Amino acid sequence: DGDANNKSFTNQPSLSLMEDLRSLRSSEMAAHDD
Repeated sequence: DGDANNKSFTNQPSLSLMEDLRSLRSSEMAAHDD
């Protein structure tokens, strides 16, 4: 199952980018909350 997930991510780099942006925004939000 893990391999399949990795393959889908490789096929859709945009998805990984979205995830990166999401985590980035999360940390930003957390910093502001503090």
